[in-house]
Amino acid sequence: VSPFAFAFSIATILARMPSSVAQTAAPYLLFGGIVWFCWAETRWFARQHQITLGRALVSGIGSVAVALTTAFAVSAMLTLLL
Repeated sequence: VSPFAFAFSIATILARMPSSVAQTAAPYLLFGGIVWFCWAETRWFARQHQITLGRALVSGIGSVAVALTTAFAVSAMLTLLL
């Protein structure tokens, strides 16, 4: 998870910078982090559950989608409460 967290942190910093180059690079960096996270989850599912990469890819993408949705939902709720 560390490369994803690092990419996410750097992307949020770049998105806040006034430079158009930094703002353009931010989504690409975030996308790269998400792709890496999906790849890591896919490999883990394939090894842990001894399933094909195709099935592991579906499980990996699904788990990443659930994790990101939950994280954004919790942060939105905390923002509203605080």
